[in-house]
Amino acid sequence: MDNQELLHAISSMMDKKLGAWIGARFDGVDARFDKMEKRLDGMDVRFDKMEKRLDGMDARFDKMEKRLDGMDVRFDTIEKRQNGMDLRLEKVESYVSALRYGQIEIHKELKNLSARVESTYKLALDAWGQSTENRNLLEVSR
Repeated sequence: MDNQELLHAISSMMDKKLGAWIGARFDGVDARFDKMEKRLDGMDVRFDKMEKRLDGMDARFDKMEKRLDGMDVRFDTIEKRQNGMDLRLEKVESYVSALRYGQIEIHKELKNLSARVESTYKLALDAWGQSTENRNLLEVSR
């Protein structure tokens, strides 16, 4: 046997011994990787279910968003109408204030007019009384 054959024989024996040792080691690692792969497959199934549920939730949230957008439009319309009503109410308050002022002025004028009528009534009564007295005096002196 020459050196080359010896080296080849030694290499072959080393490969067998190392291969058996490494094979035993990797068989345990392979089993662990198989278990991990099964667990990851279960997690994939669970994640797929979660994804379906989240997709359903997204669809529901999209519908809610559309409804809320419609409500925003309606509230904007209501707010515009309310602003118009506020302006009209301010005008009405201004008119009522002017009417109240006019009513106070008319009340003052009515008091003055009533006082004048009363004064005129008293004056007319006095004049009537004096004319009656004068007539009586004239009749007596005749």
